[in-house]
Amino acid sequence: MNSETEALRLIHESLSSNGDTTVLSNCYRKWAEHYDADLQSEKYAAPELMVEKLNQYLCQSNDFADGLGSLHIVDSGCGTGLVGAALAQKGFENIDGFDLSDEMAVKAQQTGDYKNVSGGLDLASAKEQLPAQSYDIAISCGVFTPGHVEPIQVKNILPLVKKGGLVMISARVGYDNDYGFGRCMNELELQGALKILTCMSNYPYTSDENANYYLMQKQ
Repeated sequence: MNSETEALRLIHESLSSNGDTTVLSNCYRKWAEHYDADLQSEKYAAPELMVEKLNQYLCQSNDFADGLGSLHIVDSGCGTGLVGAALAQKGFENIDGFDLSDEMAVKAQQTGDYKNVSGGLDLASAKEQLPAQSYDIAISCGVFTPGHVEPIQVKNILPLVKKGGLVMISARVGYDNDYGFGRCMNELELQGALKILTCMSNYPYTSDENANYYLMQKQ
């Protein structure tokens, strides 16, 4: 990024886009080249934290006993591939990703950590274009955040996951409080769509805000 001021401008632009996919796509197009460095300066802890907690759960579970490499994972809103890199470091091998931004998706593909990466897909279009019920795990880091998507968009991730598969999502604390992410997940649980396995509340996210991390199972 040319300057800290420009980085902050793009962060503000993304968070105030009101879910307009054209605005978001344009923002991340401009941001792709320097995104990783900017988030590193913000002490972005979410990818490594999510993968560590996911790995801990899987190691204690009898439902996924064939080894991490056998699990088919989709990184929903993969950005430049920070989650994929964290997954690969833990031994996950069968990772796909998609992102609204073509430029971000190219960066993710270049990491070599993904089998397939699709650009130009938001959560709704991914549900239509990716194979249904083909993933053991869906992970979404940094997507459920102000200005991006509403909590109910989780319903567009669920069709990609096998019955009994896992869904792990980060939600900034402010977003969770203001948008009612947790309330929405409780409603989906009551409807029989998913089961909340755990919520790790107020864990590190960036230097200026924490997040809640939800691990859920598709029913």
